[in-house]
Amino acid sequence: MDWMLIAKVLGPVVVTIACIMELYKKKIRKDKSNRLEIQVVAMLFSITLTAIGYFAFSLPGELLAILYYSTGVYIAQCYVDMRIVKRLVKAWLNRKGVNLDGYKWDE
Repeated sequence: MDWMLIAKVLGPVVVTIACIMELYKKKIRKDKSNRLEIQVVAMLFSITLTAIGYFAFSLPGELLAILYYSTGVYIAQCYVDMRIVKRLVKAWLNRKGVNLDGYKWDE
């Protein structure tokens, strides 16, 4: 199996979904979405973008592999969103002089 091809295709998908989900939670829904809604939207994005990557780049595996790839993408994007994107946004806002003492960042 060509692991580098999978990483090159699905890596940007993970980062894209993490950024989209942060935008969805903060800008579109304005922190009024519940946990189930966020999980469903993230899973739909994971399935959709993984299927697009699977067919566009001919990733290895049969059609069932889309399910496995999308599950991995979903788990990875949750980690990237919670650990990396939030820290980058927080550091950027602190550098701009925005006070974040009253905000909850461990959602």
